[in-house]
Amino acid sequence: MKKSILIPLLILILLMAVIGIIYSTCFPIKYRDIVDKYCKMYNLSPSLVYSTINVESGFDPNTVSKAQAIGLMQILPTTAEDIASRLEIVEYDLYSPETNIQFGCYYLRYLIDMYSGDIDTAIVAYNAGLGTVNEWKNQNILPDNIPFKETRDYIKKIKFNQRIYTTKIQ
Repeated sequence: MKKSILIPLLILILLMAVIGIIYSTCFPIKYRDIVDKYCKMYNLSPSLVYSTINVESGFDPNTVSKAQAIGLMQILPTTAEDIASRLEIVEYDLYSPETNIQFGCYYLRYLIDMYSGDIDTAIVAYNAGLGTVNEWKNQNILPDNIPFKETRDYIKKIKFNQRIYTTKIQ
């Protein structure tokens, strides 16, 4: 093979390897059995759940936010209490991937149902809170004029990640 072809070919192969490593590192698929189980149970897209976990915690089950949200899907203790009550669960550990993913999936389904299948509004509520989003809806602020920059960025990240995960898990 001529050197003039070999060098660009090697550069292309190296570039593809680097892109593959970045892709795998930035968009991991972990806890697949648990995610699949609760996506089926709550009729959710696995790409939405993986995207939520990625954006919320970067797949770190031990993370705690400044608002005290816990675990993979960043569940607030008060939200967890409500979910546990609805699911009739007495004892739970939000640091447990199984519990956190179950509660997060339950809550996503709850929000999607509450907003009549409007996934975007459910995603906004997952980030900004149910009361805040209901207030915005009552003031006709949603969907185009989300007041919180963090929430505007959040929905963009979720949707971007979801597109990637959709192609990754097929």
